[in-house]
Amino acid sequence: MLASDVFRGVMAVLIAVSLFGWHAPFPVVLLLLSLSMFSSLFQAPAFHASVASMVGREHIQQATGTIHMVDNLARISGLAAAGVAVAAFGGFIAILITGATFLLSAVCVLMAGRFPEVQRSVSQQTTFAQEWRSSFGYIYRNPLIRSIVLLNPVLILFFMSAMMLVQVLAVKVWEANPVQFGLIETCIPLGYMIGSALLIASGKRLKRRGRWGFIGLIVLGPIYIFLSNVSSPIMALPFIVGGGAMFACCTMLTQIMLRTAVPDELQGRVYGVVGTITSTAPILGLTVVSVLADQWGAASVLQGVGILLLATGILAATTLKSIRTYH
Repeated sequence: MLASDVFRGVMAVLIAVSLFGWHAPFPVVLLLLSLSMFSSLFQAPAFHASVASMVGREHIQQATGTIHMVDNLARISGLAAAGVAVAAFGGFIAILITGATFLLSAVCVLMAGRFPEVQRSVSQQTTFAQEWRSSFGYIYRNPLIRSIVLLNPVLILFFMSAMMLVQVLAVKVWEANPVQFGLIETCIPLGYMIGSALLIASGKRLKRRGRWGFIGLIVLGPIYIFLSNVSSPIMALPFIVGGGAMFACCTMLTQIMLRTAVPDELQGRVYGVVGTITSTAPILGLTVVSVLADQWGAASVLQGVGILLLATGILAATTLKSIRTYH
C-alpha cells in the first residue's frame, strides 16, 4: 500500500510536468497513466486483505460499511473539489493536488502503524507459480467463494449498465435540466451511503446475510423496470436512491462474506482475482448496452436489463445455496 501510494504520487507529478511543462507527446502521457493505474492494482488487494486482521472479525460488518460510506463520500466530494481546483487554479495545480493526496494517503498508512502479521497455515516455501495456481484452486474448491466470484461481477455489470442508461434517459427522454441531472448523479451514491449506514447500524443483529443480499438483488430488477417507464426526473429520484441502497446491500454483504470466510493469508489473492474480473465485466456490459441503446432506445434496453437482473437474482437465489444459507 505504501509503495503504491508513493509511486502514484510521483507519477501524478510527472504527468503534470509532462503535460504542462515539457508538452510531452500523447504516447508518453498514456504510458505514465498506465504505470499509475498498474500500481493501483497492488493497492486495493493489499488494503482489503488488511481489514479483517486490523479490525478483528467481530467488527467486519461495521468496518466494511464504514469503508463503503467513506469511499462514496470521497467520490462525491472529490469530483466537486476537482472541478473547483481546475476552475480556480488550472489543470497543472489540480494534478499536483492529486499527487499530494496520494502522498497524504502514504502518510496515513505510516500513521496506522505496523500492520498485524498474518500467520500462514503452511510453512514450507512455495514459488509464485504455485501460489498463483493454489489461489484459483482454493476459489474453485470453496462453494461460497466460488459463488461470490461468479455473482459479484454480474451484479456490477448490470448495475453499471443500468446507471449509464438512466443517465441517457435523463438527457434524451426526461429532458432533465442541469440541477435535476445533478440530483440524479447525487442520488446514486446517496442511496449507497444510506444502505451502508443501515448495515452499520444493524451490526450483529442482522441475521441471514445471504438471504438479505439476494433480496436486494431481486428488488433491483423491478426498480429498473419501473425507471424505464418513468417520464419525469423528479419521479425517478426516490427509485434511484432505492437502487443505490439495494446495490449497497448486495455488494457489502458479499464483501463481508469474503472477509469472514477467507483466511487472512489468502485474502490478498482472492481479492486480486475478484478485482480483476469485476473491473473487466462493467466494460463489456457498457459496450454491449451502449450499442443496443442506440438501436432500440435507452428505455427499452433498461427494461430488458431490469428483466434480466430479476431473472438473474431469482436464479442465483435458488442455485447458489452457499450464499443463501450464509448467516
